[in-house]
Amino acid sequence: MDDELNGVKVVLHTVVDPNQELAEQVAGKYGFLHTATDIQTVLDDPEIDAVSMALPNRMYVDVVPKVVAAGKHIFCEKPLGLDAAEAEIIVKAAEEAGVVNAVGFSFRRIPALAALHELVADGTLGDIEWFRGYYYADYGASLEEPRSWRYIQKQSGGGAVADIGAHTLDTVRYVVGDIAEVTSAQLTTVITERPMPAGGIGHSIKASATERGPVDNDDIANLSVKTASGAVGNVTLSRIACGVPNDLGIEVHGTKGYAEFSSANMDQLVVYESGEAKPGFDGARTIVAGPDFPYFGTTAAQKSSAEGHPVEIA
Repeated sequence: MDDELNGVKVVLHTVVDPNQELAEQVAGKYGFLHTATDIQTVLDDPEIDAVSMALPNRMYVDVVPKVVAAGKHIFCEKPLGLDAAEAEIIVKAAEEAGVVNAVGFSFRRIPALAALHELVADGTLGDIEWFRGYYYADYGASLEEPRSWRYIQKQSGGGAVADIGAHTLDTVRYVVGDIAEVTSAQLTTVITERPMPAGGIGHSIKASATERGPVDNDDIANLSVKTASGAVGNVTLSRIACGVPNDLGIEVHGTKGYAEFSSANMDQLVVYESGEAKPGFDGARTIVAGPDFPYFGTTAAQKSSAEGHPVEIA
């Protein structure tokens, strides 16, 4: 499959996975030209310019330096390793190789969230005093969800904080600013054991009917943080939120107003700006993302590609 992205022709070339059958399934689904079971196949191929790295967290520090040393640009899923030290090794390797090192913080490209970023940056909401960030997901809500690497501290580097928290903390940085201090943290493991995986990767495909293993990282986390600008906030995370498949949100309160975003309604932004208003109508308003929002054209192009017909944006 070919695609046009900002004038660059993109060819989906090779899927690599130790499981040949799985690699072939993915290649067929998304239109890749080839499959391989060894990453060296990609490193040795001069036709491949960039590699999307979707690996268990523990593998990044070993694999990524080899990829960038081969001159390949990289796009990695977060988090970039088990801890900050591993991430620094990867960043340094990419810098020394002179290649692009991108991490998949995809929420930044949602038009409504990007508009919230601009409202804070241009001072519309005044000085931000406090905020609330959250990410609720239900992928671990079932007691029968297999014990994949995500539930093992040595393989994941963390539970909810490392997985969905990476997106939430990045959103806080994007909208409010860098986090300077974590004043408190409460991490809780609610489901303490899970069925052992019988096959598959990531969110494991199959589970053993009898054998179970321990979970040693967090299902739920509550963090109190402070940004470099002095704003204080709370970050709440759960990977066991029954009935909430995937919802990242942020709410910011400033001296001139407040705004909130939820990915459950990702085309909307709730905004309140202080000032004179008609009695009874002094409140927040919901704005639907439109052509004037950042990245709106990009998301329209994605929708057009997925649905197979033109999407008008003006």
